[in-house]
Amino acid sequence: MTPEEKLVRDIKVTAVSRFHASARLLSTDKRMTIYIAFSSIFVVLLTILPYCFPASSIYANNINFVTIALSIIIIAISLIQYSNSNAVISEKHHGCALALNELRRKIEVGNVSHIAIVEEYNSILKEFNINHETADYYTYIVRNNREYNYNIIYIQWIKAKILFKNFAWDMLFLCLYIPILLYMYFSMVRPNI
Repeated sequence: MTPEEKLVRDIKVTAVSRFHASARLLSTDKRMTIYIAFSSIFVVLLTILPYCFPASSIYANNINFVTIALSIIIIAISLIQYSNSNAVISEKHHGCALALNELRRKIEVGNVSHIAIVEEYNSILKEFNINHETADYYTYIVRNNREYNYNIIYIQWIKAKILFKNFAWDMLFLCLYIPILLYMYFSMVRPNI
């Protein structure tokens, strides 16, 4: 592989990885927004529940406890979502990938010196000043395994890493939510158990 071919391949891999990063971050941002909305609706329903179905003070205390727990989860998820700025970073990744694809098309047209290509490639990377995560590169490897010829066990290992990276927040959300739902079930629906 010549240096020019390697550079074109590096540009392609970086651009596709940035597109994967953009999609992953946007998906994470949307899911976190859904979690906030779901939790908020649940808090509202729990708040109006005692007015619709009068209950004993034990049930009222349980409802208050669950409402407070869900409110804390809503605040935590909102702060995490705000501090991560996934939507903004996703746009940067997408813009970087578009610029890299434009550079690759210039190379395909021809008559561009290797030094000029390297300089423009470096200036694009400096301009956007972000990097995709390893999981985004792994997504490229899985989808383009013909280029790498990794064995099936390694590809499955990579898929597991990607799955964990993409759904870590979902698992955390479930770990927080399931105990609350179990508490509600055993303290309110089936209090005699």
